[in-house]
Amino acid sequence: MLTATSYTADEACMLADAPADMRAAVESIKRMFPGAELVSVQRTAPEPPPADAAAWPTADDAGTLPAGVADLARQRDGWTPATWRGRLLYLADACAALHPDRAAELRQAVGALTPAKRSR
Repeated sequence: MLTATSYTADEACMLADAPADMRAAVESIKRMFPGAELVSVQRTAPEPPPADAAAWPTADDAGTLPAGVADLARQRDGWTPATWRGRLLYLADACAALHPDRAAELRQAVGALTPAKRSR
């Protein structure tokens, strides 16, 4: 934990809105290297979600989907978005040969559970 005496006023300004893990890293470095000063804080763009990331669609997102697809993509008790998406993919693959229209609906619901990569 950073204390009032462990860093300079300039460092305090740079770290004022920094995440706790960044402040902890600076404190650790300052313990290892007494007298070291923080000269800059560089924030990088957030990494895109992992390929297997999933999220329940928002009400706005669901409002743009056909009713059947929105129902398939809605939040389910006892399921995480990723596990529900996996289940929908399994069902889509299982019924693709006999019911291609239903498989297409299931895959569209999978798309609704996959967050788009956003740029900042």
